[in-house]
Amino acid sequence: MKYLLLIAFAILVGCATTDHAAYQAARSLDSVEAYDAFLAKYPGTSWRESAIYYRDRAALKAARDARDIDAIKSFIQKYPKSDWLPQAEYHLKYGFRD
Repeated sequence: MKYLLLIAFAILVGCATTDHAAYQAARSLDSVEAYDAFLAKYPGTSWRESAIYYRDRAALKAARDARDIDAIKSFIQKYPKSDWLPQAEYHLKYGFRD
């Protein structure tokens, strides 16, 4: 599935003529892989902070959906300056509550 998302992103970005269009393509896929690909292709974009925010949100959501404490720990290590860090630390401390 991960590779299908990257292929879809590559197709969408290939059609994109601006960083904004590529950002919109990443937003439509809303996956860590799509945001990372966008950030790699457009490192100086004005959409960088927004892409990082949504990338981190997607990463935390994947860890939460999997209800995986090791994935939460990985998130904290990988994104120590994330806006989503407090939520990750909450799950690390209290686990997953419905």
